Amino acid sequence: MSNLLQIVARTICSHRLLPEAGAVIVALSGGADSVALLAALIQLGYQCTAAHCNFHLRGDESDRDQAAAAAAAKRLGCSCRVEHFNVAQRCQATGESVEMACRSLRYQWFEQLSAEYNAAVAVAHHRQDRVETLLLNLIRGTGIAGLVSMPYSRDFIIRPLLDCSRSQIEDFCSQQQLEWVVDSSNNSTIYQRNKLRLNILPQLEDDFPGATEAIARSITYLSEDAAFFARSVERRMELYSSPQGINLKQLAADPDAKLLLFTILQPEGFSRSQIDDIFTAATAFGGKFISRSGITRFVDHGWLRQPLSAVDTTQEFPLHRLESTQTPLQMQVTRHLPEEFVRPGRDASILLVDGESADRCRWLWRHPRIGDRIQPFGMNGSRLLSDIFAQAKYSEAQKRSAWVLTANDTIVWLPGLRTSAAMPVTAQSRYFYQLKITNLNSISQ
Repeated sequence: MSNLLQIVARTICSHRLLPEAGAVIVALSGGADSVALLAALIQLGYQCTAAHCNFHLRGDESDRDQAAAAAAAKRLGCSCRVEHFNVAQRCQATGESVEMACRSLRYQWFEQLSAEYNAAVAVAHHRQDRVETLLLNLIRGTGIAGLVSMPYSRDFIIRPLLDCSRSQIEDFCSQQQLEWVVDSSNNSTIYQRNKLRLNILPQLEDDFPGATEAIARSITYLSEDAAFFARSVERRMELYSSPQGINLKQLAADPDAKLLLFTILQPEGFSRSQIDDIFTAATAFGGKFISRSGITRFVDHGWLRQPLSAVDTTQEFPLHRLESTQTPLQMQVTRHLPEEFVRPGRDASILLVDGESADRCRWLWRHPRIGDRIQPFGMNGSRLLSDIFAQAKYSEAQKRSAWVLTANDTIVWLPGLRTSAAMPVTAQSRYFYQLKITNLNSISQ
């Protein structure tokens, strides 16, 4: 096995990016990085579908790239989906730059493909891309999230090449006799990223040999720090959260109140200035706040709440594999060997499932529906969720905003209230998964 294949296999395993021999969509530009990614995943046994975006920004060269991508996919033995985009129309409608419009269009299509194939989308970002992103964020001004740069996975996107250098990718392409094309715009310093790649980083390496590698190591350390920070914030916020929302009056007494609230609300698109206004509203007559992502929160009698009407009970979050999530709930998934098994008892914030059974399932977060039932662990037969909610004295708002986790359309978990008897860990289990909700106080009484 080549050096790059070993690195990619280790990255996929370490960060649980893909199930063994599972399906994956590969973003294929026709360049060396994406061709190497497609070839590597195919050789590692994954069921690949290539996806090529034609933005028609470089005339004949754009069509050349499309033909090259289709040819590369054919040589490697997989199908290739192609989508054509009108970038000028997008820019006119949204006011985005060409670069941002292309990114928005690309990821919207990738999200559609991910849902269609029930598979993750692999993009070919590598170690140098990660370093460039950190430097760009640093130049613009950023916090810990920006310093982490590119994560290995987020939502439906995975990055299996993130531990590979550009030279390792090019060596792999040469060894495998892979053909690729070069995007002429990569040599243009109109774009900020290209200025870093062509001018700044080479000079940095000349003056400080090994700088790029050292920055990449720093990103790894920062990622660990950021994960610890996020867990710490979650634990602190449990003190101030309940099904009714966030108690701003209690939170305001915390010395880190504004940082805590900003960390929680930043993913929803709220700014630091809005955090100041939210705390001001908590001591006055309340108010309504809309983030730049269009998410609404309102302050009422010292509480930060979501409007009842804002809860979309048809909303669903499919998982391409059983993995930790931040949305809709903060769920931590860890893999364990049989000898590590400890029965959780009646703790409904933890669910244990047989690993091999879990890896064969389609997983989905959704809201409860009329007539939903669960077979509780340790009980014969099933129970209506409505009866469980009534026993727990859930309000109508709590019922509407509750989440259930399903496996192959069967409810296996009502976090905080009931776990299911499905996929039990037995003496025959080769490994098992522990699922744990880390923000339980925000979803249960």
